Amino acid sequence: MERRYLRLSIGVLCCTLAVFMSGMASAQTTEANANSEPEKQSEESALQLPPLDITASPIVQRTGISDGGARIDIVGQEQIEETDAHDLADALRRVPGVSISRFNMVGSYGGGRGGGVFIRGHGSARPGGEISTQIAGIPRFNGVWTHPLLDTLSTDIAERIEVRKSAAPVTGGNMSFASVNIVPKRAKREGYHGSVKTAVGAYDTWLGKFDQSGKSGKFDYYIAGSHRESDGHRDNSAGETNNIYGLLGYSINPDWDISLLLNHTDGWAEDPRAENAPSIPTTEKYNTDSEFYLLTLKHSYENLDGHIKFYYEDGWAKWEQWDGKKGESKDHYPLWDNYGIQAQENLSLWEGNKLTLGTDWDVATGKAEDVYPDGDVENYIDRREFQKLGPYARLSQTFGETVKVTPSVGIRYTDTRHFGDDFMYQAGVVANYKDTEVYANYANAKNYPGIYTVMFYENFWSFMGNPNGWQDISPEELDHYELGISHKFSENMNIDVSYFQDKVKNKFLIVAPPPTFENIGSYTSEGVETTLTYYPVDNLDIFLGGSFNDTDPADIPNAPEWTGSMGLEYRMTDRFTVNLDAEYVDSHFVVNTRSAAKPQEKVDDHLLANARLSYKLMSPEARTQTEVYVSVKNIADVKYEYQPGYPMPGTTWMTGLKLTF
Repeated sequence: MERRYLRLSIGVLCCTLAVFMSGMASAQTTEANANSEPEKQSEESALQLPPLDITASPIVQRTGISDGGARIDIVGQEQIEETDAHDLADALRRVPGVSISRFNMVGSYGGGRGGGVFIRGHGSARPGGEISTQIAGIPRFNGVWTHPLLDTLSTDIAERIEVRKSAAPVTGGNMSFASVNIVPKRAKREGYHGSVKTAVGAYDTWLGKFDQSGKSGKFDYYIAGSHRESDGHRDNSAGETNNIYGLLGYSINPDWDISLLLNHTDGWAEDPRAENAPSIPTTEKYNTDSEFYLLTLKHSYENLDGHIKFYYEDGWAKWEQWDGKKGESKDHYPLWDNYGIQAQENLSLWEGNKLTLGTDWDVATGKAEDVYPDGDVENYIDRREFQKLGPYARLSQTFGETVKVTPSVGIRYTDTRHFGDDFMYQAGVVANYKDTEVYANYANAKNYPGIYTVMFYENFWSFMGNPNGWQDISPEELDHYELGISHKFSENMNIDVSYFQDKVKNKFLIVAPPPTFENIGSYTSEGVETTLTYYPVDNLDIFLGGSFNDTDPADIPNAPEWTGSMGLEYRMTDRFTVNLDAEYVDSHFVVNTRSAAKPQEKVDDHLLANARLSYKLMSPEARTQTEVYVSVKNIADVKYEYQPGYPMPGTTWMTGLKLTF
């Protein structure tokens, strides 16, 4: 623990030093900057989108189409604020094609089904996850159990969140049946800016946030922190999250840039248990703690740009549980160190051409143990290391002028050491004519087993005498197809419609007797998604979204057949703004799909409506701004649940104040 807080202290010290250095540099660089050419802006996102006009659309900031023919929904800071979202699941639950699960008002219970984001039915397999959750394009997950922990992915550091619902195995690698990427905040404007926010709400919910950024010449920095806590809407449903973020950047010259990112997160959430579950003499609780470090070196020339990223994550979790077989409590401890290197170059060899070459080296190391009150340790696995080396190449070419057509093709070779070597590939095409864009893509993606398989065979199933049985598991495989169209009817209206089909095979499931992992699972997910953004007048913005998803078999978990969302922002005056949103989720199955024999469970459909009212105390032109707001969620006091027996709160409220300077 001491070394963890030492590193955290060093990180905070670095960020504090950045403020001092920037202040010292400002006096020396102001005059030089006045006479120099503007510096080039490096691409912040691992997903390279064509430039689009940014609007104030509610729910989803914009929908972009990559040159690989994939649709990407972007949720920005504005949308997070306007929906009063407090974590990743809350920020994404209204995005078409996305569904979530949770137990608590604050905090995500990472040890079961109490904290998850699902995309078109993917992401339900725990342990193990098919969705790649990322910060700045770097995968973030529990290194032992290989699934994302939402409390380590704070939205308070997000400049925007990119949701890619198409598989992207060439640039995304493992677990990329779909992906969620948090693009972190970085200071881009000269000068110093900041904000402080505090709010209180129902069930003793409280939050505090701050951020402060600055840019002076070649130096820039960003510091942010947040704390949230709640007693919860049920007994034993309390939670807490904490986040500290820092980024120090330096522009070496107009073409080269270097940055260091540090992010500490910790949190916990209780399991209130299903209403009809037998009582136990302890409150089960899931704790997380993580430090994430990212060093990025970027360059950008006229026909060449690229980056190299070095990352390291030190994380642990403590799952406080009740052992029904022994009749006593126990703590399950997974500890992990994930690290690696990502390198990528984008070249333009001739007009309209783009060649992407890259390689990823990703390492997940971890160990785990169960500790009992008397000090006994069981289910212990020594530290294991799983590596993946993935070189890849992708080529695109744009043809035409009036009608532009851009086909692309890519391939990745993956060397996993323990689970063999294989290829993943994808192809796409985008056609543009005036205000219409048509796109299509195909991808073959794979999802490899993780360290948790060692724990099953060496500990849980040790009586079978087959400790190396985990090496016989093959990767899961997805064939993804998508076809879509985006049309801009006018400056005030845009519509997107897409058809998709996902075919998954070789899904590894637990079968018994005897217990073992077998590649026997398969399913198909097929459907249509649509979004409409409309700005009828200058002070009114409307968003409508919906999805239809037909699965085979019909009981695929976390894949509701129908979902819909609506968002509306009405600026009544230059100081008073009303935000309304609603979401509909059809009845659907929810279950841990790693067990082939586990019975299916179902939750009913629900329709939720929410509102947020905000008022600026000062003129919008004032440099220092104070805003007061009140938000109300589940206005109609609807009874609903994400897991059977886990009722979510009725009508709740929150009121707060934000100072921007």
